[in-house]
Amino acid sequence: MGRIKYEIRSKVNGKLVPIYLNYQDTNSHFRIKTDFKVKHEYWNATKEIIKPIYFDEHNFSIEQRNSVEQSLNDLKRKVEREITLETTKGSIITRECVCQIIDQFFNKVPETSKETLNQYIERFIREIKSGERLHNQHGAHEPVLYTEGTIKNYDGFRNIWNIFQGNNKLDFEDIDSSVYTKFINYCVQLPNNLKPDEPGLSTNTIGRHVKQLKRIMKAARLEKLHNNTEYENFKEPKAKVHSIYLNEDELKKLYDLKLSGMDEKIRDVFLIGCFTLQRFSDYSRISPDMIQSKLNNGKVIEMIQTKTNQRVVIPIRPTLNTLLSKYDYNIPKVFPQKLNDRIKELAREVGITDPIQIEKYKGGKRINETVPKCDLIMSHTARRSGCTNMFKDGFQPLTIMKISGHKTEREFLKYIRISPEETADGLINDPNFNKPSW
Repeated sequence: MGRIKYEIRSKVNGKLVPIYLNYQDTNSHFRIKTDFKVKHEYWNATKEIIKPIYFDEHNFSIEQRNSVEQSLNDLKRKVEREITLETTKGSIITRECVCQIIDQFFNKVPETSKETLNQYIERFIREIKSGERLHNQHGAHEPVLYTEGTIKNYDGFRNIWNIFQGNNKLDFEDIDSSVYTKFINYCVQLPNNLKPDEPGLSTNTIGRHVKQLKRIMKAARLEKLHNNTEYENFKEPKAKVHSIYLNEDELKKLYDLKLSGMDEKIRDVFLIGCFTLQRFSDYSRISPDMIQSKLNNGKVIEMIQTKTNQRVVIPIRPTLNTLLSKYDYNIPKVFPQKLNDRIKELAREVGITDPIQIEKYKGGKRINETVPKCDLIMSHTARRSGCTNMFKDGFQPLTIMKISGHKTEREFLKYIRISPEETADGLINDPNFNKPSW
């Protein structure tokens, strides 16, 4: 955590001046004026307290003196506690954040804003669409534009939120544990027009909506539109995600499948994703200007990732080059939903149908199902497949991360989808595992 200390900025005796709270860490350094004031000659800069002589000369009682010193200590502890909570979440401490904490300590309630919560939601979404509001993406070097997928998710939250409220519009100060519970229950029981027998949003969709509500409430609080902090205690429901990968034999089956037209383009774009280890938002926009030639006739793809603004350099292996050159390195336009739908059917056609047991929640009920592997394939399976296959081939995680763009090994390892059976098979065939222990 950063360093916090008190200081005054005037050296002129006889003048009442404010006491500033000075905050400094590796990313930020700023001073914020508090409500406490003192004359320069009565300030002890070393101990960061008001000198006892001040209280003696101004007829302050011991109780009053102790109260002032206690308040200074309490404010410092509150700022330290709140900053610790924010840093554990990976947040960057800003001047606005600390100002908000200090205002809360002095019970400074912002003037009633004409902008309601629902109006703010509309403005928030409008600004992320226009690019006026940027996203402090974890791991990014600087704030980045919100992606189309994230914007679409915020639109979905707003629609659900508006239906949930009905005519009883909620404002900032209304958001408490009771509203949270009612919103969760509403999402669980929400009618499903496409599948009447399976009402309710999925657990992870509900969790995403709660996260979006919390982010909007936090952004509004930093803009001093409210002082409500109840939203910080809201838990984001989360269920296990049944992510799979395709091994090299399965990818070869897709590669060898005789196709034409849009199906061929969908298959090729998906395979390009498998061999580049990128997200759909990146592997679907590869173009000739990203291709760079290296020594020994080697080629690489250089791009800035859309989500994180991270620069990656992707070596082009022979199979990937065959796929790219088919389109003169201009990847054909494929919509993600179309790819998600068709790649499942193409995988089914080549026999990628191993039974996979999954667990999900619908309408608040846990449901266990067995589904064919092809039904779990989607655009992001390509990225997981690429990472997992390189890992199985013996490449070190840090080497793969340079291509995939993962910032931490912990996040990268979440992509490795080797099954317990594959792990056991690998050990059985490993000479080091089978040699006698003594």
